[in-house]
Amino acid sequence: MIMLDDELKQSILEKFVPWLIVYYELDELYKNDRLAAIERMLELLKTDNIFDQKDIIIIATEYENSRNDFLEFLSSVDDVNFKRNKEMFLFKAVSIFETMVNDFFSDELKFRYHFSLKKVNNIISRLSVEEKLDWLLQITSGDTYLDEPSWNTIKPFIRARNFFIHYKPQDANEHSRHSKILTRDSLIEFFTSCTECYDFLNARKFEGIHEYNQLLNEVTELFKMSPYQKPK
Repeated sequence: MIMLDDELKQSILEKFVPWLIVYYELDELYKNDRLAAIERMLELLKTDNIFDQKDIIIIATEYENSRNDFLEFLSSVDDVNFKRNKEMFLFKAVSIFETMVNDFFSDELKFRYHFSLKKVNNIISRLSVEEKLDWLLQITSGDTYLDEPSWNTIKPFIRARNFFIHYKPQDANEHSRHSKILTRDSLIEFFTSCTECYDFLNARKFEGIHEYNQLLNEVTELFKMSPYQKPK
């Protein structure tokens, strides 16, 4: 049996109980009667088999935390270790960016068009990030991100990542060209542009997602403050 410490247990509860309260539309009851809402939630869980469903929507907005953790680690690494591992820094940086883009479109397709999770995953897995930020974004919001100046900073890093993943020995000149862009300062600039893209997408996010996140954050704060009884 896996033993969880109290801090980890509390962290898990703070993530999932508020989400379940919102999922079952018990937020108003929870505001007025914590225990009644929790008891009703537990009753529904017994018969709902919620975690066996394929179309559950859990919104996670972790880009800013991932970015900050990456930049903090980047600043702590000495030059020798950075040069030895700069391709790994590249892979992680581009992964954080692409995860942010995929999260945005996953939420858009589920909330705006009510697509199933299977259909959403099929769309996201088949498109390049450039296609998502171009014609798919035009479908969901009427805009393309490819005309934004910051895209010109992001694009070379995606191409470099793709090159190193599929590297062939005969591509020595290409290796040198892509490797030159991998500096500590350039990665910081990359994330500045990623954040501009993040803000650009958030400004075009379907309103229902903002409402969902606002409600979830409100219930989460109530749970953290007093999870099982309303403060007097």
